[in-house]
Amino acid sequence: MIDNITQPLIVTHTMPSRLYASDGTTLKQLGFRYSGYQIVNNVDGDKMFAYFTCKGNETKLYIRSFKDTNSGIWDLYVNNVLDSSGYDSYAAAVGVSLKITLTQPIKKGLNIIEFRVNGKNASSAGYKITISSMLVQW
Repeated sequence: MIDNITQPLIVTHTMPSRLYASDGTTLKQLGFRYSGYQIVNNVDGDKMFAYFTCKGNETKLYIRSFKDTNSGIWDLYVNNVLDSSGYDSYAAAVGVSLKITLTQPIKKGLNIIEFRVNGKNASSAGYKITISSMLVQW
């Protein structure tokens, strides 16, 4: 669960639901591990998508993820536009909560949140991204 949320919980929840190879068209298997969804047989450039239906005034993305020694670095895209980058998921096995203030606008209706693998820490053995929960909130 997301920790330390102080806003009223009128939010949109979702989980990752699509995973594509870096070409953007080849569908890949989306795995489930550590109570979260993750990229399976992950490589640099893979893209994991989540879909939110929003009111249009949301500005924050809360993510509960898992870091480990096989994890990569990822960038965040909102509706196909780079929002922020350089989230390094390498660490000893640990769950983390992120609160990201979005730089890209959320629109009323369907929004696409994309986690794109963009390299890895020099100490990491892989490019995995694991997301256990997320929500968009104002």
